[in-house]
Amino acid sequence: MIEEIDRIIEKYEKITSKEIYSILSEIVEKYGELSDEIILHIAEKSGNFKTAVERVIEYYPKLSKARDRGYIEICIGKNCRCNGEKERIEKSLGIKLNERVCLGNCNNPKNIKIDGELKTYKNIEELEKILKDLKRGE
Repeated sequence: MIEEIDRIIEKYEKITSKEIYSILSEIVEKYGELSDEIILHIAEKSGNFKTAVERVIEYYPKLSKARDRGYIEICIGKNCRCNGEKERIEKSLGIKLNERVCLGNCNNPKNIKIDGELKTYKNIEELEKILKDLKRGE
């Protein structure tokens, strides 16, 4: 898959956000997903920051839906910090929590996004319950 992604990237001389969108769209059409590894590879290969590629993904619904499947983001912004519990939760539940500085819901103190759906929680216990329920539903 990486070789095919490299061929897609090589079609472009200069890679701006418009070209990043085209690259990502082609990958979604072929593979149906945008994993962290794919995003990082595109960023490195195109000479962009990973955050620039992620901003393009967040802006376009088609791309964000491909990104959201099975993807959990936890806000680590100033208001949302889960006080070092992330690693313990990941280990105990066997779930990967991807850190984001902001999920755009700062009026609520703690936020997590699961498969593109924003959820709030009050404390670590409530977060663990949300994630356990998610695991049971798989």
